[in-house]
Amino acid sequence: MEFLLFTVAATLLFWISYGALFVLIPAFFNNGALARPELRSLYSLLLLASLNILLSALQLLIPEPFWANRFQHTMGGVVAFVMVYLVIRDTHTTLTRLQFFVFGFLIVTALGVANEILEFFLQQTTGLIFTDDIFDTWLDLFSNTNGAIIAGGLLTLLIPRGASQKLPDNDPASKYYYIP
Repeated sequence: MEFLLFTVAATLLFWISYGALFVLIPAFFNNGALARPELRSLYSLLLLASLNILLSALQLLIPEPFWANRFQHTMGGVVAFVMVYLVIRDTHTTLTRLQFFVFGFLIVTALGVANEILEFFLQQTTGLIFTDDIFDTWLDLFSNTNGAIIAGGLLTLLIPRGASQKLPDNDPASKYYYIP
């Protein structure tokens, strides 16, 4: 039951983060223009839920709790970077590869820190136990960073080097790349 509760909660938090980034990323990179949700956005939410459920189930196969926790946080970094990629793709935001990697890495790192703060808050206010010592928090952040580097490196390869869509010559974003 606890597994199901945490998996559903994590999925909901990924969906909330996707929604917030869906508004914030275009506002930050597209001169304040808001993106309109499309059917592709629904598919992205389903993909995030599926990835989270699959990786949570795989974690149950790891018998040692220490390594299961490392796997969980590493894969959390991977799923969070996939979420950033999906938001950028779904909002038709134009970024260079470097912008994508750096901005994505910063978002995933911020989400990892927010997760650790949430774990601390829940452990202090409920009866839930997330860690026995402070060292686990550092390992969680390190694992999240590893997941972000792995996913960021792989997903950055999906960003085309050249423009895959012809932008108008007078468009200020024409010097950047479009994510299909």
